[in-house]
Amino acid sequence: AAAGASSFDGFRTRRVFDPLARTRALDDLVLSPVVHRAVRDALPGGYQLGMTVLSEVRPGEVAQKLHRDAAVYPLPAGFPEVMVNTIWALDAFTPANGATVIAAGSHRDASAREQEPVVMSPGSVLVYSGRLLHKDGANSSAAPRLGLIVEHVVRWLRPAESHPVAVGPALAARLPAALQELLGFNQVGDFFGFIAGQPPRDWLARDERPLFS
Repeated sequence: AAAGASSFDGFRTRRVFDPLARTRALDDLVLSPVVHRAVRDALPGGYQLGMTVLSEVRPGEVAQKLHRDAAVYPLPAGFPEVMVNTIWALDAFTPANGATVIAAGSHRDASAREQEPVVMSPGSVLVYSGRLLHKDGANSSAAPRLGLIVEHVVRWLRPAESHPVAVGPALAARLPAALQELLGFNQVGDFFGFIAGQPPRDWLARDERPLFS
């Protein structure tokens, strides 16, 4: 993976987007029941994956600027929650190696700016509102730190990444139904989300046949 090409992306940070199209090694994390209980509580109307990315902050990287993930959607202040995200620590996250830094309470109080690093052991996960101010910290250590970012957005919003295209129907048809749903092969209502007039799960399970007989 190439390093970022802007101060926001980081010139010493490498990212692999749509990892679920590349490996099955992360499925258990993405499908974690503990995480999904928390996400369902915050997004009770149903949700799907937004951006999914492996992010490696390498030595010498400077701190990112504070940002809110949900700012990509031009929704008014006070709009109900539309995004809940996770960061999985695949390496230890420490203040020295670029641990995620948050402004606690900033998802509720726009004036909250006091910053603190989220220290995590490998296998730990941070679950946070898409409105929370946060950033990658600076990596002043001698080793990179690797994390997995998994966004969850309500199903009526367009996700940051087009997972059905990246994963493709042939691979998606072999995945667990829960993962198919998260990747965007889902149907919110009778006329919202179908494929060729069929529920996405039925379409994935179809036999190949000509359009006209």
